[in-house]
Amino acid sequence: MENKTDLQNSYVQNVIARNERRVEIDYFRGFTIILMVFVNFIASGRSTPIWLKHAEDIGLTITDLIAPAFIFAIGLTYRSSFDRRLKEKGINYTYNHFISRFLAIIGIGSFFTAGAAIMAQNESQGCWGVLQAIGAAGLITLIFIKMNKFFRLFIGISLLVFYQIIMDKFFLKIILESAHGGLIASISWASLLIISTFFAELFYYDKIKKFYYLIVCILFLIFGIGISRYFPISKHRVSISYILISLAISGICLFIFFLITKIKFLKLNFLIWWGHNPLFLYLMHMILLGVTFIPQNQRIFLTAPFEVILLEFSFFFLILSISAYLLFRKKIYIKI
Repeated sequence: MENKTDLQNSYVQNVIARNERRVEIDYFRGFTIILMVFVNFIASGRSTPIWLKHAEDIGLTITDLIAPAFIFAIGLTYRSSFDRRLKEKGINYTYNHFISRFLAIIGIGSFFTAGAAIMAQNESQGCWGVLQAIGAAGLITLIFIKMNKFFRLFIGISLLVFYQIIMDKFFLKIILESAHGGLIASISWASLLIISTFFAELFYYDKIKKFYYLIVCILFLIFGIGISRYFPISKHRVSISYILISLAISGICLFIFFLITKIKFLKLNFLIWWGHNPLFLYLMHMILLGVTFIPQNQRIFLTAPFEVILLEFSFFFLILSISAYLLFRKKIYIKI
């Protein structure tokens, strides 16, 4: 009979042994970061269709799904990355690496959001952005990452329920006034990341067929939609229904990209370019946005027809794609 611990860790051991990149993960990362760059660029335009902007509070648009997908992508390799370093470098180095990494992400995010607040003096949501949410979620997830995947699923759902209760009872006004829900909503973002690590192990666990993984995704989607009657879908609230639906959709997208990798004549190389350096390209696009949307230019951009905004984005996208390609070709992977 196989040792239970060996069965639980087979996903991690296989990833370490193969030492290979998962193409579907690069596809997923690349697709997510391209969408994030796109919606961030067009967001300020008054002519931008409402379905390409964040829902004002309750509701869901494609734009609302991008930040969760970005965090889901981190969860896909979190456990395997942790265990690889643990095996090669030891426990102290591994924990120091992840703590330093996520603190650095929080610091970089604070720099960018502080700059944005200075440039837009009417900014009312403080210095909290998606990178801070990722960093805080990563630190919380680190507490539970060595645990069994089903226990992590239990922890993730428990945190999600706890967050929903305290938000509704005590913190709704504060959360609605904060970007990405502020510090308090880090609990909800962390639950998303923790459950994402469960999805990753379920997807790559050798004894689980991909069909069962897809069923889990559909169940999350059905349950998220079902409870939305009582707990509205809201990105601004980072509500329980929003997280569950976002997890399900991200998980289904990963499955679709996995199927695409099985089509021999279809190679989405441009997604791989972007998928190899997602965080660097995100930071690069933030710098370019800061240069592009200085107050004098932003006033012109606000009133531009949507077709003109798309044309401007094509040049923006071209610059970033060339950068992604050059980094990929030279095998340069910039990580924190």
